[in-house]
Amino acid sequence: MKTPRKTKSVRVEESKQNTALHKSELRALTTAKFQSGNLLYNRNAKEDGAVRRVYENGSAIMYEVAVPKKGASWAEGYLISDWAEDVLQPSINLPLKSSTVDVGASELLY
Repeated sequence: MKTPRKTKSVRVEESKQNTALHKSELRALTTAKFQSGNLLYNRNAKEDGAVRRVYENGSAIMYEVAVPKKGASWAEGYLISDWAEDVLQPSINLPLKSSTVDVGASELLY
């Protein structure tokens, strides 16, 4: 069965949306303090997490972060949270840093 063909106006609009998203992620990457894979500490939430993605929300740099479900280990899995750059600093959580090896990069980073 053939898939329905989108009209030109729909394809153009989708292209604009994809380009805008791509440009905002590129801007965020060039001005961000941290990058994918960095382990960060959120001073407000008092949590550590690993950066999965960097993006721009308006004029703010945001980070999609994997936060371990249980303290300093990835063994129980993780939750996803969005963190603003102004409350972040590099993490000094050594047990969590050493346990990131157990969680494959494909699971932590998309």
